[in-house]
Amino acid sequence: MYSSEISNLFTVSISIANMLQVIFGQIPQTLMEVSIFFNNNTTFFCIGSGFATFSLVIVNIMHFSVFSVIRATGLRAPMFYYKNCKKRNYKVISIYFCYAYGFFWGLLPLIGWSKYDLEVDFFRCSLDWKLSRLNSISFVITAMVFGFFLPGILILTALLFSNKTSTRREIQIQVGFGQIGKKIYLKMYAISAILVFVVWSPYIVIRFLIFFKIQIPSYMLSASALLSNLSTITNALSNCFLNKSFQRHLGKLDFFAYFKKKRTICGIRMQSSIAPLEHIKTY
Repeated sequence: MYSSEISNLFTVSISIANMLQVIFGQIPQTLMEVSIFFNNNTTFFCIGSGFATFSLVIVNIMHFSVFSVIRATGLRAPMFYYKNCKKRNYKVISIYFCYAYGFFWGLLPLIGWSKYDLEVDFFRCSLDWKLSRLNSISFVITAMVFGFFLPGILILTALLFSNKTSTRREIQIQVGFGQIGKKIYLKMYAISAILVFVVWSPYIVIRFLIFFKIQIPSYMLSASALLSNLSTITNALSNCFLNKSFQRHLGKLDFFAYFKKKRTICGIRMQSSIAPLEHIKTY
């Protein structure tokens, strides 16, 4: 039986990317808003926040894309998976590719292809949706195609293929998923991937409307941006509710173990108080 190393590796790596997005994306954005309030220079915070957020969002999406392909490979060509996907170099290269791909697209505006700029409401920094540079239109379209739409199609195709194949075989795949059933991992990563696209889709749609010079109320701009920030916790939420091994690991932590112990004690006390009543006969 194979261990769940690859699944856990991608889960941990996605969590790290989410943490980095909060540290280098959301915190600079908050500092930028404070600087705007005090009429200070926000260029550094603007570029840093835009670069980190854009890069790490693509990094997360690529994690789901690559893992979906690996899972589909395990179903379609198990012998190839046995010989290659379990190797340490393969795992490391897969993770590095996700980060390299995301930061590659994030670096392009820094070297002259478009730029990072304040959005219409001036509260956050993102891609140049206002098209203040001539080459911004080509970058925005290209980045959305290769960083959002094509990975989304790849994830959807791989998930449908994996679900169809596993349903036809009606077995629990052991390749790369350890003691947790394949269906649990399939559901967990499917929900995580779907949530990432759900929380970012309103942001992308509204920015494309701005892209085509359509007037959008400022509250919709802010609401879609706040919704997109939830992408930093979607993976953690799916793990908490669906990943049994993750739940067991949390249960071992002192903080959660304390509340679990308190709940158990309360349950025992309640049962002990109810038990004598069960022996009382009614006439």
